[in-house]
Amino acid sequence: MNTYRKIILTAFGLLLVATLPVVAQGMEQQSTTEQADTVADSPAPYVIGLLSRGYDDRIVLRWAPNEYVPWHVLNSAGYVVQRFEEGGDWNIDTLAIVKPWPIEKFKQKFAPEDSLAGVAVQLIYGGPLTRLDNTKSEQGSMSGIVEVYEEQQSIVGLAMMVAELRPDLAEAMGLSFIDRTAKAGTNYSYIVSANIEDSVMTILNMPVMSERRGTYKPQTFEVNITDSLSLPMNVSLYWPQDHYSAYDIERQDSEGSAWKKLNNRPYVPMAAVGNDQLPDNGLSTFRDVLPKVGTYRYRIYGYDSFGDRTLPSQPYTVVMPDLVPPMSPTLKNIVVDHPDEKHAYATVYFHVDTVEADVKGYLPLYRHSRVKDGEWHELTTNFTAPGDSVMRVDVSGLPSGQICIAAYDQAGNQGASLPQLILLEDYLPPSPPTGLKANVYPDGYLHLRWNPSPESDVAYYEVFAANDPQEMFMNRSNTDQVDTLFIDSLALGLNQAFIYYKVRAVDFSGNSSKDSEMLRVVRPNYIPPSVCRADSVWVTDDAINIWWLQSNEADLDYHRLFRKLENEKTWTMMGVYNADSLRRTGNRIRFSDTPKPNMHVRYVYAMETVNLTGVTSGLSQVQAFLFTGPRIVNISLKAFGAYRKENHETSVVWETDNVPDYGPYYYCVFRKGPGDEDFRFFISVKKDDLKHTDYLLKPGETAEYYVTVRYEDGRRSNPSNIVKVAAPKEK
Repeated sequence: MNTYRKIILTAFGLLLVATLPVVAQGMEQQSTTEQADTVADSPAPYVIGLLSRGYDDRIVLRWAPNEYVPWHVLNSAGYVVQRFEEGGDWNIDTLAIVKPWPIEKFKQKFAPEDSLAGVAVQLIYGGPLTRLDNTKSEQGSMSGIVEVYEEQQSIVGLAMMVAELRPDLAEAMGLSFIDRTAKAGTNYSYIVSANIEDSVMTILNMPVMSERRGTYKPQTFEVNITDSLSLPMNVSLYWPQDHYSAYDIERQDSEGSAWKKLNNRPYVPMAAVGNDQLPDNGLSTFRDVLPKVGTYRYRIYGYDSFGDRTLPSQPYTVVMPDLVPPMSPTLKNIVVDHPDEKHAYATVYFHVDTVEADVKGYLPLYRHSRVKDGEWHELTTNFTAPGDSVMRVDVSGLPSGQICIAAYDQAGNQGASLPQLILLEDYLPPSPPTGLKANVYPDGYLHLRWNPSPESDVAYYEVFAANDPQEMFMNRSNTDQVDTLFIDSLALGLNQAFIYYKVRAVDFSGNSSKDSEMLRVVRPNYIPPSVCRADSVWVTDDAINIWWLQSNEADLDYHRLFRKLENEKTWTMMGVYNADSLRRTGNRIRFSDTPKPNMHVRYVYAMETVNLTGVTSGLSQVQAFLFTGPRIVNISLKAFGAYRKENHETSVVWETDNVPDYGPYYYCVFRKGPGDEDFRFFISVKKDDLKHTDYLLKPGETAEYYVTVRYEDGRRSNPSNIVKVAAPKEK
């Protein structure tokens, strides 16, 4: 039931507190009518929880109001307990009207030293100390009403807790009824109701409980236990407190030993709910002090609303390690020697009054305010034996700092001596930084980063920069650069393509490392670069020749050359030229192009320039050329001729190895016949025929022939050889 842990502040409860507590205190002197007149406007019903349990010789009923007001009123009015036998004649019998015992009966039944019985009497008959007319807050204010309400709720919560801890007190406080007249093997239904009219106070009817006598069997306490450990030998146990209000805690000190109960009375963890110091709000907590280091087991029993104890939980194991550090040594003296400029050694003398049995050995610890974040660090991992009182350690490369001697036990606990100052001369420079890299932003800011030097005594870094590797590098870090990030501002618009950086480390003794590797950084330039200009242009029968000249801007990266026919939309990239390579050849691009000849449409060329920042110049003005190619095409043609007497025809055939592709073409046959002074065009032949038959030659006449290639765009080839054909005379 655990009612006192579930009391909730509600709006209707606040309103009732403002009126009912004062009325309830005089309930015995008022008539029912007067009570009804006073509280007839009660805004909402109250709830009373009811439980039942059947034992071998009895049936026990337990109930608990959820608010102070109904509890206080029903302490005077009482609870009506009724019963009827299931399956019988269904007659409802009133067994009792239950009220708290009078004070005299408490005195008779309970001993004077029974403190819980005294608490029960005080809660029932003492009443609240705070009334609406004596609150700390202003009388009649909302704060005053809340003050009264909270005290009343604390009273009823404590009363429910006492009833849950002690079944005999639950009966004495009028919160329990024991039916010893129930017959074995018979089911009974029980009704518990408030002994008042609804006009006085509205209380929801409690559920009808069906129960029979039987042997009650306690269940195992199923619970999830956690723990935390603290010095010197404290262990705190935590578990959820959802179902039980009191507990027994037992401990087993060694495997197989007897369980020892740790609490004299049922343990009530009062301060667990809402305590932010606990691992989780709403947990019960129990703190135990262990006798020694070792492994222990705990188990917990829970007490329910009937005062019955559960079976124990599953054992929970706690291992208590050694948390106590060993005795601290006393540091006596430190002697430093330098065998050479690169090495330094410290001989440390110390004393230990008592060496505990579990001491593992001693280690020297070193600290500097800016070395490794100012924390203590071990100078060596080699322990000095427990009986020794002197050690020699390597302190090469360390600046002056503090040393102490720490004793370690087998569990890893540490007890350190008071520190002493150690004065060291460091001649060993740190390693140079590595991994230098930079990010440059459009506004000219540069973020320079590098990997730190591995030595622990690096005090700061120095950043150097120059516009040319051959120039003197200047220190750009005006203050000590502790971080491995340096922010620089670069001037924009300069005719300098790069800026160069180097970084070096400086330790606390003033030793400087060698410079890091030099980093070349592109100086940002968002002004479009100048395009290349056409310096020389000429066209031959077989090529278009253009010489381009690049500008002298220092941050040029590359150029791209494009070509297209003037009636086309898409450019074709003809080449990419590196600016640095061009500087070594006089800044000149020599370009020769042999496109397909075109008698009618011009070829146009344009150049684009891109600088190191990635800014483009855009396309330059175009250069346009009509590239016709040769008018006379050199083609290898060989002609053959013969006269066929039987058909009276002259046959001319020819052959060629290749015909260059200047577009569509055909063959032209030229003839010089009898009486002709020169060759005249005779006939054209399709490109696939390669022959012609002449029927004009008469017997006794002679004719000459040759062949050329003619292109549709007007080009022609050189003529073939001349063939001479004679027609024989007739006999």
